[in-house]
Amino acid sequence: MTAGIWLLAPVLLVSGGLAARGGESLGAAIFVAAGVGVLALAAAYRRLQPVAYGLDGSSLEIERRGAAARRYQGVVEPLLGARLGIRIAGSGGLYGYLGRFRLVGGGHAHAFLTRRAATSIVSVGDEVVAVSPSDPDAFLSEVEAYHA
Repeated sequence: MTAGIWLLAPVLLVSGGLAARGGESLGAAIFVAAGVGVLALAAAYRRLQPVAYGLDGSSLEIERRGAAARRYQGVVEPLLGARLGIRIAGSGGLYGYLGRFRLVGGGHAHAFLTRRAATSIVSVGDEVVAVSPSDPDAFLSEVEAYHA
């Protein structure tokens, strides 16, 4: 999806230029505004892209490409069998799956995923957080090791 967005922006901008050359000022303005809007969204979400996850027995930290790290405090416990449902708010694939998602069966989670297929869901204190570590099994083993 990310590559498609970066391809869409220049197509919109070029279309705006062509519309302007053809005397269609309103059409040109719409295309250019859409292209600039797409670029702005892509740049904003790129900053939020998760790049690493830090874990200790009492917190989970999500490092992001260009934004401050997000830290959740509390006992970290795996929620085995939990699955993400629909996205309530956030990005559904642009630089990751970011934001608030419903959980199948009830509740919600804050998602910081780069790959939805590698989702690990944990509770951290009163919050539920979904992450996608490079090795989900090792991540969950590490979470469980803090409780052994």
